[in-house]
Amino acid sequence: MPLVTDPTSADFNAYADATYIRDYCSMRGFDLPSADDDLLPFVFQAMDWLEAKSYIGSQAEQFQNLSWPRKDTVFADQIPVQMKQALARLTYEATLNDLMPTITGSNVKSEEVVGAVKVEYSTADGEKQVMPRFTAVDSTLKGLLSSGSSNVKLVRG
Repeated sequence: MPLVTDPTSADFNAYADATYIRDYCSMRGFDLPSADDDLLPFVFQAMDWLEAKSYIGSQAEQFQNLSWPRKDTVFADQIPVQMKQALARLTYEATLNDLMPTITGSNVKSEEVVGAVKVEYSTADGEKQVMPRFTAVDSTLKGLLSSGSSNVKLVRG
């Protein structure tokens, strides 16, 4: 399936095209696959990561394919450049890492509740499993994410 970056298309599936993604990464010294067929799976993995987030405002159309464009924001039904930049950076990251690895409860090594919950996971060989953090992307998306997108509400009774 090709990248479709037109939000009005029924096939809209990406915030930026391959040229934008390659240019962004090239300017930062990040290597990407040169063939589109090799690049696309990484773009779609990056889109999956972006679409798992909660954003400010609300979708411009009730049944649109992706989270953006949105209304009730300063972006007036546009795709913010920050979303394109985050997609490009995450596409590169996807060539190096599983952006959303599966961590199962069966590998819980220890749990501790002291003020905050701490859960430590271990792999078959005893090493910890850690959800990857992409600080450059988090920083890029700052201001676009709704306040509850990365935080868990904890109520003590």
